[in-house]
Amino acid sequence: MVVPRDLLRLVLPLHRLARKDMAKPPVKKTNWFAIWTSIGVVVAVAAIAIVVVFSNQAASKLPAENIPAAVDAETGAVTIGEGEDTVSVFVDFMCPNCKNFETNFGGDLRDLAKDDKISLAIHAVSILDNASQGTKYSTRAANAFYCVAEEKPELTMSYMDALFAKQPSEQTVGLSDDRLIELASNLGVDIKACQTEQTFADFVTKQTRNTMPRNPQDNGLYTPTVLINDEYIQLGTLTETYFTDLFAKAASGE
Repeated sequence: MVVPRDLLRLVLPLHRLARKDMAKPPVKKTNWFAIWTSIGVVVAVAAIAIVVVFSNQAASKLPAENIPAAVDAETGAVTIGEGEDTVSVFVDFMCPNCKNFETNFGGDLRDLAKDDKISLAIHAVSILDNASQGTKYSTRAANAFYCVAEEKPELTMSYMDALFAKQPSEQTVGLSDDRLIELASNLGVDIKACQTEQTFADFVTKQTRNTMPRNPQDNGLYTPTVLINDEYIQLGTLTETYFTDLFAKAASGE
């Protein structure tokens, strides 16, 4: 989906600002001989790369039974709302900034999704597995999130709230599987078998590796990561009413 012009007015300057800060490379004399003699090598490498990419994409496909029924198999997201514009949020349940983002902006985003002004796509990922003393809490919590999405998709966001409310500190073992099961049980959802067997752990790992977008400013991976119609948003620029203002302007045609 292409970002509407009215959204681009606010989103694209974030990327332009980054480009202004980059030093201009020195002008060099073009070595056409080197270019033409290397074309054959480049073409050959490109052909090999295409084969590798398609092979990797095929290998990354998961059997249907290993993908939660309520999840888009291509994006790995649990989506609420049916708006024309999509806000994608990538979260790691051990990430304190993810909790802060949800506290500050989650309510507005859910309201926009409830009114079908946006489609809100939540991606549970696991980039902080190494911050839980070997227990892989990020993967286990994301698995539990998808277990709830499988059993009671309408309660997925409530379970997300519960995970953030009980969020452990980084460099701790995190919540036990029994505790994750209990949090779901408190909502009336039985995920014991799903969590014990880590039914969606491989799905979480593959989605983290294959769908996490990199920050265009430094090529880094961060959570939370937010996209608006696939445009990467620099979170340091957000105001308290950023999303409501943005989509209000879109709705009014400004």
